[in-house]
Amino acid sequence: MERLYGEFYEPLFLFAVTYLDSDDEARDVVSDVFETVWQRWQKEPSAAPMATSAWLYTLTRNRCIDLLRHDRSRRSYAELMERTEQFDTSADVADYEQSLGRVRRAVSQLPEPGRTILECCYFRRMTYQEAADHLELSLVSVRKQMLKVFRTLREMLNNHNRQV
Repeated sequence: MERLYGEFYEPLFLFAVTYLDSDDEARDVVSDVFETVWQRWQKEPSAAPMATSAWLYTLTRNRCIDLLRHDRSRRSYAELMERTEQFDTSADVADYEQSLGRVRRAVSQLPEPGRTILECCYFRRMTYQEAADHLELSLVSVRKQMLKVFRTLREMLNNHNRQV
């Protein structure tokens, strides 16, 4: 592990910086990657040969992308908060509350496991990987379910808007 760390820490760090433009976030990502490698070796000592450079770079890239996705959703939430703080009339407040109520009803009607995954990722602010670990699902399953959830929510909310 020490040899692997010594050989790959700096290249993986520089690779992560190209995605994240932040030394601190890049250090965190690379540390997470090595923690994952270490945990995997503890559970599965025969996995040591799997720690190839391609695997380490792929793991690093995926962690960077997860972090960027999480940041993007956080920025979207902040932008939404900025927009919603600028109510000019009580009618604006009523419209917002009505829209929020529609979204809440739509979310409550989502089928499982989509609703639970959405709650983990957006209301509890977990990354897709954290949600997958928490719910004991694969990362691919979480991603597919989120695509399905967004498609379903769009359809539900668009159908409601057409009816109004």
